Amino acid sequence: MFNLALPAYVFCVTFLLDADALFPHDFNSCSAVIVLHGPHVDMAAETSPSRDRCLQAARSILDSVHSLSATTFDPSLLPRTVTQMWELATAVLSLFFSTALVDGREEDAAMFRSEIEVFMCV
Repeated sequence: MFNLALPAYVFCVTFLLDADALFPHDFNSCSAVIVLHGPHVDMAAETSPSRDRCLQAARSILDSVHSLSATTFDPSLLPRTVTQMWELATAVLSLFFSTALVDGREEDAAMFRSEIEVFMCV
């Protein structure tokens, strides 16, 4: 009786998760921010608007990874676009990580490294 109450797609092995249903924020806007502001990022300036927007977008994508890891869903079933956005966020965080290392800010470098490692664990 319980099996009849569940939708048929739950029992389908090839069921792909709707990324918009799992992740509340808009992936397209985050990737667009990174792609459009990426060339204008000035890592030397402390108050660069493009730098702040790229970091915020990368961390927003990172939040989606935390949301996914809190479930039992298999990440290999996600659409390729989701993993491409993870790659964009990782590239941004890697840029911030390398800049923090060059500037000698070890605490910031450790924080960025831990954020990058979240993507490696998925």
